[in-house]
Amino acid sequence: MSQLDQSQHGSLPLHRHELLRTADVDEMAEESTRLFCPHRLEPTGVDRVLDARLHSARLRTTSFNYMQYGAEVTVTPGELESFYLVHVPLIGADVFTSGTDRVDVHPGLACVPDPMRHLSLELAATSTYLVVRIERSALEAELRDLLDAPLDHPIRFHAAMDLTRGLGRSWWGYVSHLASDLAFEDNLVEQAMSSDAVEHVVTTGLLTVQRHNYTDALTGRTRSLGPQQVRRAVELIEERPDAVSSIAELARDVGASARALQAGFRRYLDSTPGEYLRSARLKRARADLRGGAASVSEVAARWGYSNIGRFAAEYRNRYGERPGETLKHAHART
Repeated sequence: MSQLDQSQHGSLPLHRHELLRTADVDEMAEESTRLFCPHRLEPTGVDRVLDARLHSARLRTTSFNYMQYGAEVTVTPGELESFYLVHVPLIGADVFTSGTDRVDVHPGLACVPDPMRHLSLELAATSTYLVVRIERSALEAELRDLLDAPLDHPIRFHAAMDLTRGLGRSWWGYVSHLASDLAFEDNLVEQAMSSDAVEHVVTTGLLTVQRHNYTDALTGRTRSLGPQQVRRAVELIEERPDAVSSIAELARDVGASARALQAGFRRYLDSTPGEYLRSARLKRARADLRGGAASVSEVAARWGYSNIGRFAAEYRNRYGERPGETLKHAHART
């Protein structure tokens, strides 16, 4: 299982985004209320003095938050209502109660509480967490795009989320990589071109990985898509691969749902929209490198790669050489 490195350069996760370190209960409650929602924070152990930390990096509709209290506490926010949380323990074992669901969380088992049900947390003194906050409106809009239909009820996830295997492990690996990257001043996660794509993967990944009340509809039959719509999607990708921020947006542009577009690409091209988009971006990146671009990192950022290592691996797999070698040859010709 992918782990978020807490010792990277001797620093805690998201250390560049530290908002607060305090021993004061009221100060921690006030700052976390500002980031999340009003709640009651009560020390329950012998030591009622906190050693609390709060780090937070916010994108447009998603935020990544590192938290610790440094004392045994209960946190009672009640109903979250306007946002979803994925609460991932990094160290320690805690108890979440969401409505009638009780989840004993620990590293490898996260909790996705129902925002419409009463929530309370019993947290150990040694526990630390990464908390992913997603606006409810954004998650619901993503699901509507995937279903190509309105939602009759709020999204209700199964409360316990296994991060040790299958797609849950993959989702957590991606999220922990993002949180690690955000610790650096120079990162691609916060760049304008990358951030929407990052949020799209986080939200659609959660909807795909974690079972909820729309999972059966999401994995059911997909309305067929005509070749003209697939052809138009290909044209949009080829014209401006840098302008395609998400597959959901591309699907809207051709008048289809994201699932229908996926099925259409499989049927007519034996590919997926994501694979086709990555191929188009790699072609443009190669053209930039052969034209003598300033640097590999600049090219990777331009074409939407938040991970230079992944860009280099995909590039080498496709073209048989590293991007730096292409650039070196280009400079040698000039």
